[in-house]
Amino acid sequence: MKVSSDLSSPEFISRITSLVKASLTPKDEFDNEKTIRGDLAANTKKVDVLAAMLAETTTPSALLRQIEILRQIEKYEAERSQLVTRLNELEHLVAQEELINRLTDRDVMQAVQHSEALATLDRNDLKTS
Repeated sequence: MKVSSDLSSPEFISRITSLVKASLTPKDEFDNEKTIRGDLAANTKKVDVLAAMLAETTTPSALLRQIEILRQIEKYEAERSQLVTRLNELEHLVAQEELINRLTDRDVMQAVQHSEALATLDRNDLKTS
């Protein structure tokens, strides 16, 4: 008996579809999206406040303060860059999950049926002595 007939059974196809969806679906990542968006907004606000302070500084004695503000802005800009990168990754995961959720038993069945290697396998060939 051919292995391909075993792998084409409705029970096997349904089980494979469920396992594929479960293994590819990110679990905790989506909870972090709101946190990251909040952190990004807070970070942007800090940079805006510091930039406004910098623009208002007109006296030479405030030069050291300007340097400190620029350092803080640089730090926040680096944090913002990391947050944007993470948010982009999460958006990619959302798109991936949408594709995974559309995976059907029919898709898996077609993949199994189109596998040339399965057509030549026999159960007896797979047994070891």
